[in-house]
Amino acid sequence: MEAAYLGNAAAGAELIRPLRRLGPELDTFAMIPAPALQHLHMDPDQPVPAQGDGAFLADFPAAAIDAVIAVAGPDAGTPLASIEIRHLGGALARPAPGGGAQAIIDADYTMFAAGFTPTPELADAVRGHAQAVKDALAPWHASYDYYNFEETPAPASAVLPPASYHRLQKIKAAYDPGQAIISAHPVWPVGILTEHQPKPSQIGRRHFLDQ
Repeated sequence: MEAAYLGNAAAGAELIRPLRRLGPELDTFAMIPAPALQHLHMDPDQPVPAQGDGAFLADFPAAAIDAVIAVAGPDAGTPLASIEIRHLGGALARPAPGGGAQAIIDADYTMFAAGFTPTPELADAVRGHAQAVKDALAPWHASYDYYNFEETPAPASAVLPPASYHRLQKIKAAYDPGQAIISAHPVWPVGILTEHQPKPSQIGRRHFLDQ
């Protein structure tokens, strides 16, 4: 279990008291300086070959836990080094002024599965097992995905709530009907047919930040 809290030691200890009541064999929760947060997840200090995939989850009940254990538990022989379920909410669920097209994240959890890929064979295996975890959790997927965990950029319609995507479509139609700006997660104005959309190679050459 990992957690981080911006506040005083007493308030933080109160928040994690239910975890400590479980009787952990190792408890490293403590006040730390901000730079030490980068080591909390125990990621390597240097870049390493790895791949992963993730998704937003609307819920994570006991049945979802069982589904993950079935495909990636101790008896699964998975090459995945990490499977995470991150609890969202808090500031992510509170809209902020000027928050843009996606001012909140209304999913309750996000999952991420990853593994090291020093060889092509391991890369294939990691991709397959990460997809298996996503598939096992399909009944609890949110209505849109999480663009920070993509290997291949998806259309904006797949990674934004429908209302946000439709808002961007209207902005595109008003200010960029000729598609001069193509983002990593393309937004197509209403009325633009699929066959008129640029090919992936064209998108790569005309890559700008998202609207």
